[in-house]
Amino acid sequence: MRIIKNRKLIRNRWRLDGGGDGRVILPLARFRELRAASSAARAGLLLAPEDEIASLADADLTAAGLIALEFGSFNEGRGYSQAVELRRRGFRGEIRALGAHRDNLPLMERCGIDAYQLADGEDPEAALAAFSEITAYYPLNGNAPPRAE
Repeated sequence: MRIIKNRKLIRNRWRLDGGGDGRVILPLARFRELRAASSAARAGLLLAPEDEIASLADADLTAAGLIALEFGSFNEGRGYSQAVELRRRGFRGEIRALGAHRDNLPLMERCGIDAYQLADGEDPEAALAAFSEITAYYPLNGNAPPRAE
């Protein structure tokens, strides 16, 4: 499967908790268990819409190889706030939107999301065009979060 990262199509090297090879993305409770068992373990952190960014310890952010945010439907908006808060807390790693829709990509990017695993039925090639379709924006509550490097 391919994803969009930094406005380019790349091969997905991460998988959600389950079988197979590669890097794994774990829900918050399992991520913390792994981190407690081995300080050397590096996994991705999956945040559900109801997970509060304020509840994350600095050690959670430091240990995360990436942070994936769930966008279960087109109308799910809590991931935008989560991304902004993660960037404001200083997280500079990959923030990935799971279930992203083409029409939401420009706003997701402005909120600090830099990788997109598209919703079923979305064409990754066509979705790339979304980044250049909107050229003027209203401000996001004053200052936009810092972009990932």
